[in-house]
Amino acid sequence: MDLDEYAETFVISTRMQEVARALDSIMGGKTLETRPAVLDWVAEVTGQIDFDAPINNPGISPEIKVVATRLRPLFFELLSQLRIPNGSAFLGQTYKTLKSYGARVVLSREELMQARELYGVIGQNLLVSLQAGTGQL
Repeated sequence: MDLDEYAETFVISTRMQEVARALDSIMGGKTLETRPAVLDWVAEVTGQIDFDAPINNPGISPEIKVVATRLRPLFFELLSQLRIPNGSAFLGQTYKTLKSYGARVVLSREELMQARELYGVIGQNLLVSLQAGTGQL
């Protein structure tokens, strides 16, 4: 893994962890400190994870598509581990919540907690892959 790949993995990890903290703020009714650009970016990655989701945007940037492709197996593994039924609906609702910057929450409190855990675990897994020197999930 070269330096650019390490940097990219670190940025993705940081963004996922920022969104996990933002979801925690949304649950607590606190003001979001996360930059809107980060919420948009993670929302767009989320929208590209599931090909069947109604939010899948074919006009999205190649960078987002590459990140979504890289994270897709981990997303679906974690959806299963977290016992989140109907992953497409969950990802769609998470997308809408992130795109509204928390102003339009369409997730239940339990789903917010699951989304927070999902993004937090993804961020942690990416950091672990950096520590192991592989950059692989």
